[in-house]
Amino acid sequence: MGRFCTVLAVCLCASLTASAAIIPIAGNGADQEVRLDGTLRWVGQSDMRVGNEGTGSAGIFVFELPVLPAGETVSTADFAFSVIGGNNWKALYLKGIDLYALRMSNAPTVLLTDCYKGPYGGDASATAIQDLIVYEPEQLNQGAPGDLGRHDTSAAAEAALGAWLQSLYGSPGYDPAGANYVFIRLNAREDLTTAGRYWTVASANNATVDSRPVLTLTTIPEPATLSLLALGGLSLVRRRK
Repeated sequence: MGRFCTVLAVCLCASLTASAAIIPIAGNGADQEVRLDGTLRWVGQSDMRVGNEGTGSAGIFVFELPVLPAGETVSTADFAFSVIGGNNWKALYLKGIDLYALRMSNAPTVLLTDCYKGPYGGDASATAIQDLIVYEPEQLNQGAPGDLGRHDTSAAAEAALGAWLQSLYGSPGYDPAGANYVFIRLNAREDLTTAGRYWTVASANNATVDSRPVLTLTTIPEPATLSLLALGGLSLVRRRK
């Protein structure tokens, strides 16, 4: 009987862990391109230019956090987006885009202070998530570059982004009864210096649905919840025996 109960407990825990919830979140239409010169493109633009439009430009993506069931936590988070074009591909050779997590707010408004262009990890007001999530390895004069298409976070970045998102739940500023928006940034590095060199990234307002940004959360029950459920299952088996 003891051995059976032990096996059952292991199976219960494995089953509960395996039943992680997958929550896809569509991008919010308030996402915007913001520039270092203190300007931004209007809300509703179908794309954002990430790189050096003027003195520097970044894409700010907005997502509304879902309300999680009691006892669930965010384990990992995948951020997926599409590079749909660009300008002067030859100048983008050996250049790239970094990914940062910015902040949470009860309103989806992008701020001018959300912009940054510089070395990876150099923005003290943001959390660095992935170094060179987009990278151009080819020096092209024309034609489609190697970094066109769909991109998403690496396994390490998914863990980092998931930890950042989980830290927001229950934090100061989180409204359990209202809306909570998170802001994610794509920006170029300081070595992209010539104006008019940029990647074009689809926004949440893009006409092609499959090109729009998506944030996908993976949530799991808290360890304490797993243990209680497993113990409850054992108790039920013993009672029936």
